[in-house]
Amino acid sequence: MLRFALLAGLLVAAPSRAASQDSAAKLLDTARVWKVELKLSAENWQAMQPKGGGPPGFGPGGPVRPQPGGGPPRPQGFKFTYEFPYVRGAASFEADTLADLGIRFKGNGTYMVSAGGIKRPFRLDFNRYTDGGQYRGLKALSLSNNAMDASRIREAAAYDVFRAAGVPAPRTTFVELALHVPGRFDHQTLGLYTAVEPIDKTFLKRHFKNAKGLLLKPENLRNGLEYLGEEWKPYAEMYGAKSEPTEAEKRRLIAFAKLINRSDDAAFQKEIGNYLDIDNFLRFLATTAFLAHYDSFIGFGHNYLMYLNPETHKFHFLPWDLDHAFGGFFPFGQPAQLATASILHPHGGENKLIDRVLAVPRFKSAYLDLFKKLNGSAFETERLTKVLKACEAAVKEPVAREEQATKERAGPRQPGGFGPPGGFGPPGFGRPMSPAEFVVERNKSIAAQLAGKSEGTVPRPFGFGQPGGGFGPPMAFKQPDPAKCVAICIKCAAECDACAKLCKEAGDAAGAKACRDCARACTLFADLCSEKSPRAFDACRLCEQLCQDCAAICAKSETEECKECAKLCRACAAACIASRR
Repeated sequence: MLRFALLAGLLVAAPSRAASQDSAAKLLDTARVWKVELKLSAENWQAMQPKGGGPPGFGPGGPVRPQPGGGPPRPQGFKFTYEFPYVRGAASFEADTLADLGIRFKGNGTYMVSAGGIKRPFRLDFNRYTDGGQYRGLKALSLSNNAMDASRIREAAAYDVFRAAGVPAPRTTFVELALHVPGRFDHQTLGLYTAVEPIDKTFLKRHFKNAKGLLLKPENLRNGLEYLGEEWKPYAEMYGAKSEPTEAEKRRLIAFAKLINRSDDAAFQKEIGNYLDIDNFLRFLATTAFLAHYDSFIGFGHNYLMYLNPETHKFHFLPWDLDHAFGGFFPFGQPAQLATASILHPHGGENKLIDRVLAVPRFKSAYLDLFKKLNGSAFETERLTKVLKACEAAVKEPVAREEQATKERAGPRQPGGFGPPGGFGPPGFGRPMSPAEFVVERNKSIAAQLAGKSEGTVPRPFGFGQPGGGFGPPMAFKQPDPAKCVAICIKCAAECDACAKLCKEAGDAAGAKACRDCARACTLFADLCSEKSPRAFDACRLCEQLCQDCAAICAKSETEECKECAKLCRACAAACIASRR
């Protein structure tokens, strides 16, 4: 029987920093699974639903609205960057009851692909409604739902690799999560989550002794760190400052970006070490390259943080959101392809910071020496195999219970589409490679590269040839032409949304999911294309793949609605292809 204690009681005797760290370390055990239940009132459950963003159907006022100036219509209320409000709730965490904590959803892609179900990602804030609130020394905890990782263990194991490589990185553990909302969910099993320590002031104090520096979370910087001029406003938007920076911090970031993008080689070599912690950057880059993690700094220009250490005035790179590690990010290729990625040109496209750092002979030599050392320690096959096997053993039974609960809610899952057990990626990608298999092949390729027997391959997003990416020189992006496909994408999204409801009523869970995924992709593309976003190309390719998948499923139905959906989906896929020519 569970032993209950009020959170307030846990906080009365304020533990020492050492005791808190020890308690947090025991909680954040990579290969352990904790049983946790979130408890919310029906009113708060409703209040925490996303505001102003989400898949088709979110947002008032109809499905689309005209754009100012007569541009193509834009989906009403659709945002990929969701707005998640916090609400008050409680949680039972094994033997502890945590009262009056903040709970909200989190995520972008992981939320989008799971928004139609109840296993969505969460963030818990122990300090939101309780002054000085904490749990085992932590002020918050992120619960990732592994929606795009069939193995369920990529994120936990990847953070282990970063920590072993000497990069400040969050600790993790696993959580088997349940949800109780009176009248809605009766102690409902959601399934296995990865609990991740947030990168916050508590984290910064532990690693840097001083948490008063500038923490940044850049987004959409596809060519590395970009120089955006001498005014602060564009940096605030693109570099994602987590607090209001001082004037000195603003100037430091701007000067750093200018050095990378505008200085000559002599000035760069002389000054870069004054702005960048070179050892940290080389470790961060080597580990990201080893993991072939392209939903990151070396790929789509996000899912990392930068910290301006107030003691040294140098920038440090920190990893975040690693569920596509071990070659698991399909837009850049299949894991078997990514296992051969170059270590000297690991980035998919231009990245001036990487290119310029590795062009300096002493830095290149230090990077290769570091790779050799890490191949015998953090990256070593035997060590990582043990970590992966421990994680696999820990999650086996909770995953089985999750799959049983999913079947009881909506019938047996069918292969294909997003998420476990199929994983993230369009159909037709062949048998997935497990993280353990990837490690073996990756180390073979790296050994050959370090011995001078191979140069590795340079990845590129959505290359030509095999599905899911290709390899070759960095490629230029041709933005889709909105006039060719925005209208049909909006029409296709509406048809898919209606078809999903028909499939759900008919008990066809696989068909309903395929249609919902397709509708989200079409609406996302229409929104990004209307905004002339640099992400429109990526959304267009994803939209094409999902429309083909949806058409294949709907074509098997005997209903006229599904046949019409299949017809529109095929037309939408064709429009996606034509728009990029």
